[in-house]
Amino acid sequence: MPPVVVLEVSPAAEYLSLAPRYVVISPNAEDVTVNLSGAGSYDPDADFLSFHWLRREADGSITEFAQSQETLLGLPLGRYDFTLRVSDGIDDSDDSFEVRVISASQAVGIVIALVEESPLSTSEKQPLLKMLRSAQRAFDIGAIESGLHHLARADKTIDARLMIRDPDLAQSLLVALNAIRNSFQ
Repeated sequence: MPPVVVLEVSPAAEYLSLAPRYVVISPNAEDVTVNLSGAGSYDPDADFLSFHWLRREADGSITEFAQSQETLLGLPLGRYDFTLRVSDGIDDSDDSFEVRVISASQAVGIVIALVEESPLSTSEKQPLLKMLRSAQRAFDIGAIESGLHHLARADKTIDARLMIRDPDLAQSLLVALNAIRNSFQ
């Protein structure tokens, strides 16, 4: 039987990452170290496994860049197409996936879009959008502490005003804001 590929990409942002697409937030808006892991992969026949990490280049060519269960990559902002090929010596199994590296400002922009598209009233949206836009501007100019402060204020507003009215939306927004904050740790 062919091997089963189990893939993990970290630190993928929980609120944006749905396989086969993973989003990683870069706190410095330049580059981020991404861990690609196939350590959970297995062979139903218990055969020895080999690992081959492949990247699709801009010109469409495929480059192998690692042959281990896990690999660390430094990636600048952008979109990357990868494949993990796991072989048991007889059969191969592939899992292709995309990693998108975005800045904290871009991540806040996605949250802003979620709020704008939500069924909240204008009076409910406006204070939250103001805080989020302030956070986005702060991250754009490198004022990280200020941006994090605005995100904390947005958290409190979500807890106080939205949790009772729309708990699903509130929870989604809190997870998103937490992922952005975690990118700075």
